[in-house]
Amino acid sequence: MEDDFIVNQLVKVLQTDLGSIVNLRLVPWGNTQIAPNTSWICQHGTDECQLNTVEACAIKVWSNLETHFKLISCIEQLHLQNKHSSWQSCFGSTGLSLNPIENCYNNGLGYQFEFHIQGENPNCPKDNEIDVSIMSLLLSPYQ
Repeated sequence: MEDDFIVNQLVKVLQTDLGSIVNLRLVPWGNTQIAPNTSWICQHGTDECQLNTVEACAIKVWSNLETHFKLISCIEQLHLQNKHSSWQSCFGSTGLSLNPIENCYNNGLGYQFEFHIQGENPNCPKDNEIDVSIMSLLLSPYQ
């Protein structure tokens, strides 16, 4: 399960020196499909589409991996508990501000950014990609 991997495994990687030698990028797209009318069809429904865009906004607003990962891992933890509709509570627990994420989401920048980065995650994983559905991880040697 992808949220379990993010919450229980990836967090451990980021707490080690491995995080300093791996270029890790989170791509919140997973198995989302683009319909002929350009609407998105998320594997797990509209809540997944919303949270993917919120997570894309976090990546865009806070480019530092440690910062946006705090919010993303909190959202994924709630998803594990089937409390994904409580995602806004993550701002209080992480100390991050909701305002820039709301602005990004409401003005369409999150959607645009997510559409842009989805090209990094076509539905068929590449050799250097681990597909974890809701979130994909792109790993490449540190340069």
